[in-house]
Amino acid sequence: MKLKDKGLNGQGLYHLGDHHEAQRHGPFATIGVFDDSIMAMFTGEKRKPKKGEWYLSGASVAAYQAKADLDTEYHIAKIVRVEKVTTYKITEDL
Repeated sequence: MKLKDKGLNGQGLYHLGDHHEAQRHGPFATIGVFDDSIMAMFTGEKRKPKKGEWYLSGASVAAYQAKADLDTEYHIAKIVRVEKVTTYKITEDL
């Protein structure tokens, strides 16, 4: 797999295809609504993931946790907490 996708906003951030334990602590976790501030970040490394590691895969790229050591090379990811920040840019004076 070639990673042509640069992730969310070109920052190398990806949604999770599997659930991460940190997502289960939000106020709505008991009803299946998970914390979306937990994402995967591309590390720049490509190799065979070991059991428990996170890797990027799919036509619509997402991060998955290896259930066992894998025999195929994938792009390795790490799990990060993100904060969404809105910025405003002045485009012209009126």
